[in-house]
Amino acid sequence: MKRLEFLRAIEVDDEPSAFEGLDIDSMTVDSSYDGAKLGQGMTQDFIDDMISRFKNGKKLHRKYVYQIIAAVRQIVYDEPTMVEMEVQKDHKLTVCGDTHGQFFDLMELFRLNGFPTESHYYLFNGDFVDRGSWSTEIALLLYAYKWLRPKAFFLNRGNHETDDMNRVYGFEGECKAKYTERVFKLFSESFSALPLATLIGQKYFTLHGGLFSDDKTSLDDVRKLNRHQQRQPGQQGLMMEMLWTDPQPTPGRGPSKRGVGLQFGPDVTKRFCENNGLEAVIRSHEVRMEGYEVEHGGRCITVFSAPKYCDSTENKGAYINIGPEHKLEFHKFDAVPHPDIKPMVTFLSCTLDPTCSANLPVSGICPKLSHVYGVETCLHRNNWSICYLAVQRYHWKGVYSCISGSWLEIRLDHGINAVEYPT
Repeated sequence: MKRLEFLRAIEVDDEPSAFEGLDIDSMTVDSSYDGAKLGQGMTQDFIDDMISRFKNGKKLHRKYVYQIIAAVRQIVYDEPTMVEMEVQKDHKLTVCGDTHGQFFDLMELFRLNGFPTESHYYLFNGDFVDRGSWSTEIALLLYAYKWLRPKAFFLNRGNHETDDMNRVYGFEGECKAKYTERVFKLFSESFSALPLATLIGQKYFTLHGGLFSDDKTSLDDVRKLNRHQQRQPGQQGLMMEMLWTDPQPTPGRGPSKRGVGLQFGPDVTKRFCENNGLEAVIRSHEVRMEGYEVEHGGRCITVFSAPKYCDSTENKGAYINIGPEHKLEFHKFDAVPHPDIKPMVTFLSCTLDPTCSANLPVSGICPKLSHVYGVETCLHRNNWSICYLAVQRYHWKGVYSCISGSWLEIRLDHGINAVEYPT
């Protein structure tokens, strides 16, 4: 937490663009490079070769990485904050949720549902990166499709397409390890240019997080939002709410368990849909054990496309197919095997509180976690993790006493394995 606060404190908003002085044309590709060559535009052949390389653990040449990010950054920058699209006759749209660097599971989704084409649109609803071990591969592949078919392939920004999350949950480190620090900075600028929502057939408002703190907020407010005035979502405002909020089963609004954003009830969703002439809100942002969930009387739909999330949750992945008649078809799929490569998550060290005497047993959880409230805890791989709200509300002393000498990961996106336990 202190690391994140420090990073935010030293962040310079008007830092020169990473694209400044980037002379891609003067870069040469080594004769030893054994991949397809990329000219001035993306091709399907290059994408096919890219997929093959990534499956075999190979990288793209740095020049091509720069080309792809630069081209897509300009394309998405010129798109509106809320893209409005229609599904044409004899076409279909697939809406996908979080993929989180799980490249081989994305390949399974494409195998089952078909790869993107001119008549098979795709919309990826944020959180392409972080946590999984192949975040650069997924980001580059999705960007390549966006460059190839800008009017048939759509990308919404998620809360993990942000600097502070990328610094902690692996994407920054992965970019530096596989490519260069500049690649991360280029991705960061391109992420900040991504649209925040997509309106499908004037019926489905699709965004990563959820709805707003004010009932007066409308689709017109989203249309008017100038996302280019702020690169990062901050702690309040429409952009933050669009990336971070979650549904709740009870009416009204409530505080978020994440420590960022809020929760909105079925009455909030109903009013928003009725006021804006919508069938439903489609969002992602949270694990669902069946890959998707329809709630709030059918007006709030969550889709999550990373099966067996972080290799520690036995959830399915899902996607939604939508045809010209705007009927929703839900499909589930399972995770597939992948190479044993661990993600590059940043871990923070902690200090112990030797006076802790809490020893309440909680099945499957560190026996001393319950005194910081089990609902605020979760397990990520083999490391005990305390979420942002637990650190905020119950203080470092209690958190440290639970860890007993191991490394502590501060999770800013609470939700994956959170279960209410007795305190």
